Amino acid sequence: CSSDLPGATAHAHYHRQDQFQLVVNGKGTMGLHDAGPVTVHFTGAHTAYGPIKADAEAGIWYFTLRNGFDPGARFMEDAANRAALRAVPNRRHREQVAGPLPAPSAPVETLLGPDPDGMGAWRHSVPPGAAIAGPDPAQGRGQYWVVVGGAMRLDGETLGERSCVFVRPDEPPLRAVAGPGGAEIVAMQFPRKDR
Repeated sequence: CSSDLPGATAHAHYHRQDQFQLVVNGKGTMGLHDAGPVTVHFTGAHTAYGPIKADAEAGIWYFTLRNGFDPGARFMEDAANRAALRAVPNRRHREQVAGPLPAPSAPVETLLGPDPDGMGAWRHSVPPGAAIAGPDPAQGRGQYWVVVGGAMRLDGETLGERSCVFVRPDEPPLRAVAGPGGAEIVAMQFPRKDR
């Protein structure tokens, strides 16, 4: 989980990998978008976004989730990075945002997509002891599941708030059970590379 201190700014940049950012505390902005709990932000590889501006008093806390190695941010204020971005063949800007979200209103809510290449995000609001069933991870290129409230039990282990699980595309769908206080979980699925 990353945090930007109150009033901090991470300038506009891009990465070489697809990524999700999940805001779990504080508030601020991501480019033109307001961000606070719970906000899901997806950017495709080679998509410039930002700046990320943390609120002057609250700061902002978020997960940055990728399913492959990334050598680091390429800041747009550097002319060489801008030129390298323009030179990427068949590059397209791909960014989607959901949130800040109100309290859950359904057992499962679609937040992003699902797109034809499998990219999507869902929020599960699960009562105490109820089963949690994920979509087939083979539809995309892996899934992250983050507990944003309560807890879930998975393979005999209790995963509390801000716990994170990755499900590879060759694994079976996630199957878990909500903890004694229920669970609020955000699932994020990466797009396949068949585009």
